[in-house]
Amino acid sequence: MPASSVLDSSSRIRCYTIARKLADRATIEVLTLHGDPWTPRVRMSEWLLNFVRLLSIARNSAVQTKLFVQRGESVAKALALTFARRLTKCVVVFDFDDSIFLTSRLATRIMCQNADAIIVSTRYLADYARVHNPETYVVPTSIDLRVYSRTARGNNERPVIGWIGSPSNLKYLKILKEPLIALHQRHDYVFRIVTDLRYKDQVPLGTDVPYELVAWSLDNFVQILSTFDIGVAPLSDDAWTRGKSGYKILEYMAMGIPAVASKVEGNYGIFRDGFDGFLAEGCDEWVERLDILLTRPELREALGRAGRKRVEQDFSMDLIASRIGDLLAKLHYSDRRVRQQQGAET
Repeated sequence: MPASSVLDSSSRIRCYTIARKLADRATIEVLTLHGDPWTPRVRMSEWLLNFVRLLSIARNSAVQTKLFVQRGESVAKALALTFARRLTKCVVVFDFDDSIFLTSRLATRIMCQNADAIIVSTRYLADYARVHNPETYVVPTSIDLRVYSRTARGNNERPVIGWIGSPSNLKYLKILKEPLIALHQRHDYVFRIVTDLRYKDQVPLGTDVPYELVAWSLDNFVQILSTFDIGVAPLSDDAWTRGKSGYKILEYMAMGIPAVASKVEGNYGIFRDGFDGFLAEGCDEWVERLDILLTRPELREALGRAGRKRVEQDFSMDLIASRIGDLLAKLHYSDRRVRQQQGAET
């Protein structure tokens, strides 16, 4: 039961696509949600229909039902899922890849405490989850390498520094404003932003930065990515960003695009600085990293190849889906209150 539509990258990668990958191992039904993930609206009727469908599946199945709940829920939904688990004896696995305990504190705690297992994308998120449930597993966000194929990229007349992301993350581009202005004095480049164009007014860059906006769509975002010579992932360092899984960095790397990312906790485990990507902090480091990549196309190619190899080895969707499938196979329903009581007695 994903938290959003297939247009949302988190739900698409950590739920919808994983479900397709596991279809040959079990009978799987995705209780889909629709709509625009960037314009929150009440979809209670759709959610209730999914909830009724869940009860029907769990009550009529000849084998134990295992429910994979992706990302955050409201308190009401969290309580409903807890009730459904106890009523049907289904196994509930709660998955999240952001610091949702900062924005949905009570709902996240209820889900963590009542789930049979928790899957998170980073160790930072695991530190929170294990306080409420010892059955916590770190499974990184993955990349479908058959979608992000290393197609040949044409030579751009001007090098393209690119950023792809949701409107909620546009604010982090402010980190790049001064570095991009400084680079513009040395290089003739284009800064390409791929996002929902309805939010173009939220781009925090002035006219001194040579940027252009391109509409993101599920059908063509890979083709747009292939136009990037360099991919950037700026982030501030705070409690929210420390829980991020670095998905856009993995997108760049899978495409063989050298990535430059902020020095924040979630990014350190994705690549090795200077070997298969660059980390940067502060204006001077951003200028230095981007300047050397703009100047040396052979270095861009080398870092791109190393990044692709890193994704193939550690972040491929086939590998991650297999890990999730193995975890789901070994989980069985148990009364957490009984387990906690038994633990206290011993």
